Amino acid sequence: MKAQDIVEEIRSDRKRGATALAERALEALALSKSVAGALTKVRPGMPLIAAVVKLAKKKGVAGARRELKASLDRLLERIEDVLPPGGRYVTFGQSGTVEVILKAVGAREPGTARPDVALVGADALLPEGDFVNAKGT
Repeated sequence: MKAQDIVEEIRSDRKRGATALAERALEALALSKSVAGALTKVRPGMPLIAAVVKLAKKKGVAGARRELKASLDRLLERIEDVLPPGGRYVTFGQSGTVEVILKAVGAREPGTARPDVALVGADALLPEGDFVNAKGT
């Protein structure tokens, strides 16, 4: 697969979350640095993609991959103090990060019971604490 093919895949993918698509962007960059400009514009609603491209320019693709994993690890360390283990969770969207979190806390489907937590992914966090996610959140 060519780097430009991955750019088009990212453009048309409406199932995977920002983290998964950012990882694909890094794969495209590993094949060809020439797609960096296209990747920064491919999904404006998912700023993580442009952020990892910028990070890869500074630290290289391998460094950007390490930082992406480290940020998920830091998030997982923090959730233990915030989210109830074994709780009943509902989610919105297809966030890979949310899936990892649900597994880490041993989340259960609510079934007919009222959920303990509603959890959504975020494509971007804003300075005031608001977040940006998919339409409908």
